[in-house]
Amino acid sequence: MRSARTKVVTRETGPEASVGSARLAGVSIAEIVRGIKDEGEFTLASFGTFTIRKEKAGQTMDPHTGEPVKVKAGKTIRFKASPGLQAAIADPDDARLSVRRRVAAERNSGELSVRAGLSSVPNGLKVDPDVYEPDPRARALLRGAKIAEEDLKAAGGAFDLRQVQLLMHGISRQRIEQIVREKALLAVPGPSNRRRYPTIQFNADGSVVRGLRDVQEALDFSNPWSVLSFLANPDDHLGKERPIDLLRRGELELVLESARRVGMQGA
Repeated sequence: MRSARTKVVTRETGPEASVGSARLAGVSIAEIVRGIKDEGEFTLASFGTFTIRKEKAGQTMDPHTGEPVKVKAGKTIRFKASPGLQAAIADPDDARLSVRRRVAAERNSGELSVRAGLSSVPNGLKVDPDVYEPDPRARALLRGAKIAEEDLKAAGGAFDLRQVQLLMHGISRQRIEQIVREKALLAVPGPSNRRRYPTIQFNADGSVVRGLRDVQEALDFSNPWSVLSFLANPDDHLGKERPIDLLRRGELELVLESARRVGMQGA
């Protein structure tokens, strides 16, 4: 199974493809399996998403005999192709039609002649280095990512799923996902498309700090990094203490008052 497909890919794309093909047939598949087991799904950028789907017990028909056959309950793996993959394998007739429509639209807008002119631009054209500089919006995105990294480091890092299961006495992945959806547990995006759980929200005995759900509802943030930033940084309205420290002492109302204030500012 592997050798036939790998040879085709290697012949078509050159020597460098053999490395990628080997990885897809080996390490990547192991990563996909772990991701599906741990998180219930795994996404490969520009390729698609694998998900687990629970199938109920039922009855179907044997295609050869026409006889009814009982089907046991179980799990199946479903795959949803990314838009890029779907476009790559689209019907050529559809693709040609799409091109014709785009050309017609460009002709109507007067853009076609400009695009045609680009074909005569020499490959050695020197582009002003300044045009490569990130604009203010792009720089803001980079600053946001840097701040998120700093907040997570200051908060003591994060646990992975298995470590959280150990802390919470072996509860299931599904139960942990439910607690996250209920906002009683904070999860942030982690490496390899897997969630991570900031350590700052756990007490010494492994329990989750009380009041986290109320605080998240008061903040009303859709971005978990923003929630972590609120919890992990000193708050002037709380005497320059961190909200998470007040939650540990049971001072929930003070934290909620500050969370509502911050939430209104971010609305």
